[in-house]
Amino acid sequence: VVVLAGVAVAGFGAGGSDGEGSTAAAPSTPSWGGELRARTGVPVQYREAVTDGAHRCASSLVTPSLLAAIVETASGFDPRAERPERDEVGIALWTPSIFERYAVDADGGGADPRSPTDALATLGGYLCAAIPAVERLDGDPGALLAGVYRNGVTRLEREGGLPAASRPFARRVVALARAWGRPPGER
Repeated sequence: VVVLAGVAVAGFGAGGSDGEGSTAAAPSTPSWGGELRARTGVPVQYREAVTDGAHRCASSLVTPSLLAAIVETASGFDPRAERPERDEVGIALWTPSIFERYAVDADGGGADPRSPTDALATLGGYLCAAIPAVERLDGDPGALLAGVYRNGVTRLEREGGLPAASRPFARRVVALARAWGRPPGER
């Protein structure tokens, strides 16, 4: 978290609605929903872990609907997901070396990127640590956080925003987060 926060303090270049070319400041309340709607594609057995993972962050930008949308887009909520070519494992497709830096032992069995509970709790904390950097970028914070998830803060900084190759992923994440989330005040 300290390394990510330090990178965030260094600042970012301009971005847009999906990390490119807009001058609008990032909103303090997301345009997508917060809490999960009753009927979503989130498997029942992971709803609590998704919500708990997002609530580890005090920022309103890290919402259960955003966390769920990232995981759905990345792995389809498959706890056995693996991408050996990228060294990614588990429901949140963590690279073990990155997971270790931010690891949360949410289930009491030792922090493990293959544990859905640990992976989701760690994802909430990882995204939370990126908030200072994301708030300095122009564009949709949900898309930018999806970009941080796929690329890390350093790459977004180096490229001055959301890398072009990550834009389809980010658009799908934001669309799902909007569909699955309840806006503030909605019951």
